[in-house]
Amino acid sequence: MTRMTRRLLLGFVTIAWLTWPACGYSLAGRGNFLPAYIKTIGIPPFVNHSSVPNIDQILTESTVQEFISRGRHVLPATAGADAILTATVISVVTSPLAFTAGRQVSRVQIIVTADVEFRDTHADKVLWANKSVQVRDEYDVSSTTNPNDAGAFLSGDANARQRLAKTFAQQVVTSILEAF
Repeated sequence: MTRMTRRLLLGFVTIAWLTWPACGYSLAGRGNFLPAYIKTIGIPPFVNHSSVPNIDQILTESTVQEFISRGRHVLPATAGADAILTATVISVVTSPLAFTAGRQVSRVQIIVTADVEFRDTHADKVLWANKSVQVRDEYDVSSTTNPNDAGAFLSGDANARQRLAKTFAQQVVTSILEAF
């Protein structure tokens, strides 16, 4: 390739790169499809119908933090809120993913399913709902962990617990704010 050809190619690529943002693309995570009057969101403690204790508290706290990180004012109850987010944890299921040479479970997947609803209190209508929000995570099983006990996972593996809760919160909040 000649020097002139390289310069022309570089010029073409530079022009294409500079004009590309004008194509209508935008970054995800910046939308807001809520009515303007929704300033305060009430998030009462989630309900837990699973066999795993405290999963409702972990998911509630993470969801509250996610709304706050996106500039929303959050109340711990429904009184005085412009909108209310409620959720019921339906199930927490674990399943083995990998095994050791001795046929012991070494990696497990955990799946949390929840029924979530976001309601506008002024118009008294549901703005967003999903009866089966699912989040998944994987974690390595230690020699002292029972791979079939999701409760042991949640009390023992703090990093995986935080990842799971953060994924849940991001998925729910993004769905609400960006109307997905």
